[in-house]
Amino acid sequence: MPESVSRREFLRSTAGGVAASAVLGIPHPMRPPRPLPPQSRWAAKPVAIASANGLRAVQKAFDMLMQGADTLDSVVEGVKIQELDPNDDSVGYGGLPNAAGVVQLDASCMHGPTKRAGAVGALENIKTPSEVAKLILKWGPSGSPSRSASRKKIC
Repeated sequence: MPESVSRREFLRSTAGGVAASAVLGIPHPMRPPRPLPPQSRWAAKPVAIASANGLRAVQKAFDMLMQGADTLDSVVEGVKIQELDPNDDSVGYGGLPNAAGVVQLDASCMHGPTKRAGAVGALENIKTPSEVAKLILKWGPSGSPSRSASRKKIC
């Protein structure tokens, strides 16, 4: 095998591989096992992204999105996998304590379709701060779903 490959040889072999996979019906490795929801629902295909410790979360969120679940619900369910893992010391239940020896957790979330956000900080004795942030997003700090009530209490 030659040490260097020209662009022409590379493109020729790549085109051959793509053509062969199309002819033989080789499925794309990320193709979902079920049919996608109607195209009119999304402007683009769904994407879920996480750091290396969040691969299980991405899989859960993507599976839920493919089943038609809400984007925020999908992401929070995925994040909860990491938050409930006692072996993951970056977030949630297994999080590292602060200088005082207390585990304090923060979370924030945003929901694109409704343009709302919720956040919490320095929570203690709560395993899933993402759920609390989601509740703040939904109900606001006043405990009421009214946006104006939330603004009055904060401002």
